[in-house]
Parts: sequence; structure tokens; C-alpha cells
Amino acid sequence: MKLILFFTATFVSASLAVVDLNGQWNQWKTDFDKYYSTSEDEANKRAVWEMNLEYVNAHNNDVQSEFRLAMNEFADQESPKRPHIKTNSEREYEEIEHNWTFLPSTFDWRTKGAIGPVQNQGQLGQVLSIAALEIMESYEFIKNRRSIPLSLQEVVDCCTHGSELVTPVFNCIHNIGGLCSMADYPMHGSAGQCRNTSCTSVVRNMGTMAVAEGNEDQLQIAVLHFPVMAVIDASLQSFQLYRAGVYDEPKCSSTKLDHAVQIVGYGSEGGKDYWIVKNSWGVNWGMQGYILMRRNKNNQCGIASDATYPV
Repeated sequence: MKLILFFTATFVSASLAVVDLNGQWNQWKTDFDKYYSTSEDEANKRAVWEMNLEYVNAHNNDVQSEFRLAMNEFADQESPKRPHIKTNSEREYEEIEHNWTFLPSTFDWRTKGAIGPVQNQGQLGQVLSIAALEIMESYEFIKNRRSIPLSLQEVVDCCTHGSELVTPVFNCIHNIGGLCSMADYPMHGSAGQCRNTSCTSVVRNMGTMAVAEGNEDQLQIAVLHFPVMAVIDASLQSFQLYRAGVYDEPKCSSTKLDHAVQIVGYGSEGGKDYWIVKNSWGVNWGMQGYILMRRNKNNQCGIASDATYPV
């Protein structure tokens, strides 16, 4: 009799766990407006989702974990296999002079009105174009106090080609005579022929300046002048599912870089230095579209491996 009761209790417990998991899955699909074309596709996605749920719970329950993960819209995806971004080595480095006595311990361009809203790259996937465009919009605001929505389509058509740059993107923007407004060169959803002769540039720059590779001290000084575009390693599941806290991930590569972001400031929390990084995966990812990435820890995730800004 006791054996029967034991197996009955075990069966009921397992059944309740399945019901709870079904409820979580259905709620997650509702929250993120997920639909699947076939039952087989949904089964495959759910299997990945369950693995990620186990991973997120294990990470968040680990007392040693200092950043948090979440079952966000990417929770039904495996670790991304994005191609490495190939950038051109023709970059000009310049040692930036600064009086370290007056170097602020924290800095944030958002508080100065220089940073626009978080974008969602969606199906376009032009991370280099989005990051470069946002940097140029901030550049114009800082230099001339003008907030002008610029043409992402122009950057896509004229300066970037998938994940490969023909020339440093800010050099290209200079070479084509600057950027037109979004109103004069609107989006049409895919890369096409460069047609910037049909509009008038409203923002111009002189070229590209790069931070010395791996030098986070110089990167800190650069960020005090302008927001900086950085190409980083965002390939790990911990980055994909990041929610909050200082992202300290020793598994990150400083050489295999696959994503472009905007560094808008820096600070410290609990004895850990961090960079304030703006992503382009929408406001539901991370800290309303932002991530705090570990600073001054061996160029983690390649944050200073390929960092550039316009001049």
C-alpha cells in the first residue's frame, strides 16, 4: 500500500511539473508574440527553450553569479552563430591626452541628451550600420546641438556590406560627403545601390579615429569626448539572455568579434568597473536595451579591440 502511495505521489508531482512548464511556455509565447509554422518547429523551439530555462535558473541561483539572466525573446534560440565581423585595419590611432587628476569616476552621455532611443535591428541585421548611425547622430548633437534622425538606409547602401567593411565606416561616411536625413533617404528594408546623390547631406565628419587596440585607459578617455562604436564578442548564451548587473564573462573572446554596439559611458558597482553599452536588440533586452560590461579586466569580450569614433 505504501509503495502504491509513493508512486502515486511521484506521478502527481511529475504531472504538476509538466503542467507548470506548459503554463510557463504558453505565457512566454504570449509575452513575446511567438508563433511557429509547424508543430515540429514548435517542438524543436520548446526543447531549446527548456534547456535555456534550466540554464537561466541555474545561473541565477548560483550565489557566485553577479549578473542576472532572463527568459527574453531569444530564449527559444541556441547560442547565435553570427559571422565574425571583418573590419579594415587602415585605422588611425592617436594617443589622447588627458589630465588623469580630473578624470571623472563615472560618466554617462545619456544624462546629457546625446543618446537616442534604443533601436531593434530586427530582420535587417545591420549591426555595424545601426551602431555607426547612432554614433553619428550623437556626434552631431555634441558638436552642434542638433538632433537629426539620419538615414540608416544610406549607411547600409553606401558603407556596409553584411559584416564586412570596405573601409572604416566613419571614413566611408566622410568619403561619400556625410549623411542625409532619414526623411530624405528613407528605409526600404534591404541593402541596395548607393543613391546618396539624390539627397543633401546634413551631417559631415572628417574621418575615423581608433582607440589603440586593447587599451581601456584610452577608451575611457575617448568616451569622455564622444560615444564610441565597439565591435565585441556577443556570441555566448549569457550575453543573449542577459538581464541586469555587471556582465563579467571570462569565456568571452577578445579576438572573435561578431557584434557592434555603442559605448555611452562608464562607472563602477560593487568594486567592479563597467562600461555602459547600448545594444540594438530593443528595450525588452537587458536593462531597457543596455548592458553593463566589465571594464578594466583584460579587454573582456574585446570591448577595446576595435573601438572607433568619428572626427
